[in-house]
Amino acid sequence: MVGPEEGSAIPTNQDLLTFVFFPFGTMLGLALAFKWEGLGGLITLLSQGVLFLIRPDLLEVVLIAMASGPAILYLMYWIYSRRYEKG
Repeated sequence: MVGPEEGSAIPTNQDLLTFVFFPFGTMLGLALAFKWEGLGGLITLLSQGVLFLIRPDLLEVVLIAMASGPAILYLMYWIYSRRYEKG
């Protein structure tokens, strides 16, 4: 029998939401951060945050959590550059 039970090849709504936030949302944010550091970093961090709210079991996966590192650095750079750009 094929259906939405565990082990099935049919993705559930939770699986689709997980895919929207990671890797799609995270990679979109990091790609935007090349041009707009603040916006891209914020999108990446929000995407990671929502992902961990939907799937708290993924907090144990270090490789997924590591994607937040560049986003934090982009936000730090954006804040730093805005502060010292004004004089």
